[in-house]
Amino acid sequence: MILEFEGRWRGPKSLGAATLGTAWAAIGTARVGGARWYGAFLDVTVHDSVDMRFRLRGAYEAGGSAYYMPIATISQSEVTIEDEYAEFNVDANQKQMVVWELAGICPYCTLEGSVGTAGGTAATLDTSHIVTGI
Repeated sequence: MILEFEGRWRGPKSLGAATLGTAWAAIGTARVGGARWYGAFLDVTVHDSVDMRFRLRGAYEAGGSAYYMPIATISQSEVTIEDEYAEFNVDANQKQMVVWELAGICPYCTLEGSVGTAGGTAATLDTSHIVTGI
């Protein structure tokens, strides 16, 4: 049985794919005004890289300065939390969900990704989708 909570969430919205190196790269920006939660569904292929990392940055206006967002929860024990990003410390292809709390006050969010150590073949974010909730 699937429970439906009409009007409690928005999405999913696809942010697409990305090749990840050691520098932080923007994966996609979404207008999320009024949302309390931001959930990123991430399908990653590690290749030769180590420690895939993801963070969320918020802005109060389109194209404005980006601010770090705290991580509220994680979905698997294989994810460790640093000050500002989620790091997948199991270096294997995987599907993970990471959730950030927005408190309903962040109009725009950008998901970013990187790796701790780049390998001979770059890591890839094969698909990414976001869902926001109130």
